Amino acid sequence: MTRLGTLFVAAMLALPAAAAAEAWSVGPAPSDHPDLKAATVTNDDGHTVYLWLLTGEQAHERQVFCEMHLAEGVAFAGEMPVYRIDDAAAVDTADIRDAGEAQDALWGHVGERVAFWLISAAPDTTAASDPALRPWLAGNELAVTFRAADGSEQTTRFTLAGSASAIRGATGMAGN
Repeated sequence: MTRLGTLFVAAMLALPAAAAAEAWSVGPAPSDHPDLKAATVTNDDGHTVYLWLLTGEQAHERQVFCEMHLAEGVAFAGEMPVYRIDDAAAVDTADIRDAGEAQDALWGHVGERVAFWLISAAPDTTAASDPALRPWLAGNELAVTFRAADGSEQTTRFTLAGSASAIRGATGMAGN
């Protein structure tokens, strides 16, 4: 391949990442289920957040999860992250994981580059009336703090502009 061709390919590969940064959209969830959709956003740090709905065998078994994928070259230190939406109280996702374990349920997990946690276990009503989802729909900014594998504490931020439409689209939940 010529040098010009290599530069063109590199530029084209960089465009989708730059265009996707800070724009919520609906797409496939990061799972083995091809029909599972997720609301997703990638920030300028290259980290991606997905919100997806897991539906059980019973109609009332509906859970909304957040899944965070770290950018290439960054890894978790094995600790669950903490998140905050705007000025609300911080949510320690380790507490969510522990509450799930107490019920023999997987409500949170952290791996090397991916962490996920339960946001809402009762989205039987509209998305806007679910107190756990309301901040994700009406907030301005999501801040996630995590300990990286290098020992540093890092905070990364995601816009919530456009999240309401994407979350409703991915989950099929009504807006009002």
